Parts: sequence; C-alpha cells; structure tokens
Amino acid sequence: MKQTKRILAIMLTLALSISMIPTINVSAAKKVKLNKTKATIYVGKTVTLKLKNNKNKIKWSSSNKKVATVTSKGKVKGKKAGKATITAKVGKKKYKCKVTVKKKVVKQTTPQTIPQPIEKTTTKPSEQSTTSKQEETTNNQEQPTTNITEEPTTNSDDYGDSGEDWMVKSTSNKCWIQEYVGTETDIVIPEKICGKTVVGIDNGAFAYCDSLISVIIPNSVTSIGDSAFSHCTNLKRVEIPNSVTKIEGDAFSSCRSLKELIIPNSVVYMGMHTFSFNDMETVKLPYVQNYEFFVQSCTINQVIYYEGTSKINLGDFSFCSIESVIIPESVIEIEMEISDYYKSKINNIVGKQGSYAELWAKQNGYTFIAQ
Repeated sequence: MKQTKRILAIMLTLALSISMIPTINVSAAKKVKLNKTKATIYVGKTVTLKLKNNKNKIKWSSSNKKVATVTSKGKVKGKKAGKATITAKVGKKKYKCKVTVKKKVVKQTTPQTIPQPIEKTTTKPSEQSTTSKQEETTNNQEQPTTNITEEPTTNSDDYGDSGEDWMVKSTSNKCWIQEYVGTETDIVIPEKICGKTVVGIDNGAFAYCDSLISVIIPNSVTSIGDSAFSHCTNLKRVEIPNSVTKIEGDAFSSCRSLKELIIPNSVVYMGMHTFSFNDMETVKLPYVQNYEFFVQSCTINQVIYYEGTSKINLGDFSFCSIESVIIPESVIEIEMEISDYYKSKINNIVGKQGSYAELWAKQNGYTFIAQ
C-alpha cells in the first residue's frame, strides 16, 4: 500500500513540474516578401503576385499602366510590350516586382501549293532527270519559312523611357515625376516616359534619397516641386535647364554635399528655403520678384547675380554667412528689407569700379572689392 502511495506521489510531482514549464514559441516571425521579384508575361496574359506572411492592407501600383496594370488583389495583366515595376506598399515599406511584357508569338502555317499538271513529252532519260531537279528546286524556293516569331517592339525616340524606374502622374500627353524607384546614383531624367513629355518634378519626388549623387534635369521640365530634392545628403551636382521657371520651397534644402547650385535666369518664382541649411561654394541666381523667397542658415563662399540683372535683394538671405556677393554693373537698385535680427553676414561686395554696387557698399558699410 505504501509502495502504491509513493508511486502516485512521484507521478503527481512530475505532472505539476511539467505544467509549470513555460510554453516556448518555436515559430520565429516569418519574413514578409513577394512570391515573385521578376516575372515575364505576354500581352493579354496575367500573373498574380502575393505578399507572403502579411496580414496588413496592401496598396498595389504600377510604374507604367500602359505596359502592365495591377488590381487591388495583386493580379497583373500585360497591356503592351515593355517593362513596368509593380509595387506592393504596406505602411512605409515597399516590395517590388519587375515585370517584362512581351508580344504574343505569332505562328504562320505553310500554305499548301496546288500541284500543276505536268505535260507529257518525249525526252531522253537524262533530260527528264534535269527537268525534275529544276522543278524541285523551284518548288522549294516558293515555300515560305514556317514558325515565324514576332520580336517585341523597341522604344522609339517618340516613346522615350520605358518607365520602369519611375512612378509618375500624367495627362494624355504630359507627366510629372512622383518617385524614382531605380537604383542608379547618377541620374539623367528622361525627356519622355512612355511617350509622354516630362514637364515637372513633383513634391518630394527625390526627398531623402541618400544614394543620389548627381541629377540632370531635361529641357522639357518647367517646374520643380516642394522638397523635391531635400535631404539628399550625398547629392553633389545638379543641372537645371533654362526651361525651368518655377522652383518651390525647400527644393534643395539640407543637401549637405551640394557645393554648387546654378539657378537659371529663366526662373521667375522661388519658394521659401529653396536651398537653406547648406554649405556651398557657389550659388548663381536671378532676381526673383516674389515675397516668399528667402534662404536661411547657409554658408556660401560666393553669391553671383546674372549680368543684365537690374535689381537684387540681399534681404533674401537670413542667418547666412556669405564671403562675397558678386554684383554686375547692370544692377541699379539693391534692397536690404530685413531686420537686423535676421540679417546675414556679408563680408565683401564685389563689382566694377564706379558701379552702383560700389556706391551702395560704401553707403551701407560693406567692404567693396573691384573686379
């Protein structure tokens, strides 16, 4: 009896010990990813993309809807030959699949030829042999090649870029760049994307793109949006064409590696803080007649105004440290409409001897250096 009680006590102790051991979750969190990162389909055909291990809402988009469209459930359909990037966005994270759309394969069957009656003539055996060989050769030449595959069409000058690396908003014949989804560090923005002229860079299109080193903007662009390139900390070189007339606020702010910025003389509007919080060697700019433009907290070696400019406003710079302002002889009016609290520090005014710039510098207590 005692032996039985001892066994029961041991079993009860073991059961209690096991129940106290915490449950260990052996299933590690699975990584969220697309079932495909590359896909090739033909025009009219579909492929379904799925975001594995995801329970949140997905926003699907296509970089080129003329090439491939995508539904809210990730079903991609080929529209015409070309390339497009399909993006699945969950919160701030993006998952991309590069889709290539090809033209359908067209097969042609060999048309049957109707045999022609052969006129019987009396010939020598050697002549019959020669005639038969000639007829056989002729028949072979008449037969067309079978199983012809039509190659995908290539981009023409009118079509421009395929749009694989770009997300755009567009009208029937124009488009604005909303986001760059490629991997290049030195970018030449195309003049046309999928046959549509690129006329603008939208708000924040390249913002916080740390990998961007240089960018060339095409002659088709007329506007650069708010914060378009802001916080591109490794951006060193920008080429802005004379087609641009409008640059919104903060467009190039906090681009710490940008040493030279040439604003074309075509620009008639610039917003606040266009290139604020930068440390630059050279800034060349026109006089912009609006009450929004001013830059803040910059260190600039030289500010240059265009020859032919008749009026400038040094009040556009607040909390800035400027070594030299180079003023052309054409300037006959200089404004400094800013309080002493916001006033910039300008060490030298540089210009032609005897010019209005020299007179203004002496009247306002600035050091003048003759060119």
